[in-house]
Amino acid sequence: MKIILATLAGFGQAKTKTECEACKELQKGIERNLEKTRNQNFGGGNSNWEESRLGSWATSETRMIQTIEYACQGDFRCSSFLEEHEEDIEVWFKTGPDSAPEEDRIDFFKQFCVEKSKACCEDENAFGKDCTPCPTNVNQEICSGRGTCEGAGDRKGKGGCKCNSGYKGKNCDKCSSEYFLEAEITMTEKPLCTRCMHKCKECKGGNGKCLGCREGYEIEGEINEDGTHDCKKPTPPPTPEPEDNIIIKNAEEVSPESENQHAGAIHSDSIEESPESVPVESSMEGAVKERPAPTPDPRFAVDAFANKHEDL
Repeated sequence: MKIILATLAGFGQAKTKTECEACKELQKGIERNLEKTRNQNFGGGNSNWEESRLGSWATSETRMIQTIEYACQGDFRCSSFLEEHEEDIEVWFKTGPDSAPEEDRIDFFKQFCVEKSKACCEDENAFGKDCTPCPTNVNQEICSGRGTCEGAGDRKGKGGCKCNSGYKGKNCDKCSSEYFLEAEITMTEKPLCTRCMHKCKECKGGNGKCLGCREGYEIEGEINEDGTHDCKKPTPPPTPEPEDNIIIKNAEEVSPESENQHAGAIHSDSIEESPESVPVESSMEGAVKERPAPTPDPRFAVDAFANKHEDL
């Protein structure tokens, strides 16, 4: 028997379990295997003959080995506890843990986890070496019903309250940061803490009851007499348009009519600046021609010459 238990103790890796947790693990494994082997027998086919020669199957060594062999399922701490208390467990098994009358059965947890090893407290709501009661409120609720007692039932337990999210305090009766008390409560009521709005760093209530703004938010409106206020995201400055967009936009605002007027103005200015020539419309768009000077009539030249000589 010792060889088997020593072998079992070598399997698996050590885990951060207390002796009380190891004992509870062993208890679960034994109860599981007792149920599995309850209706089995020695396997010879003649149960009456076997029991007359080998004794009762319920308390046989064969069943005991099958019951404890895989009770710890390779857990090192559990296997170590089993090896340490091997002889006492063997005696306990012979008393018929599931076959003796109910009043004669010896409770495994009380026998080994509480009394023999002194690893656990009989009261599951106690902790520490002296099994001190866990903290409660006036209604005897552990940690005000808003948390759990650390190490409850374990002589290695610390016993402090491990509060649920949103709660704090020695007895989990206060709201933690980023939470607020939903309503005023009496001494007999559980606290009800609600999470602040995402924009509040801390708060005293719902919307508009912030006590400081989260990063990326700023105070909105006036601050109330109790110091609370609302928060908002700051208004971003207007984004300037890219230079390319401005050029395109200005080009789109110029109409064809304005382009024609602009061209006409340039055309008239060029005409006024050329007094020696007379602009004439041409079939060619935008072209300007000069009109040639008139050719003098020869007859007028002869008459002028004759008149000049008569005067002489």
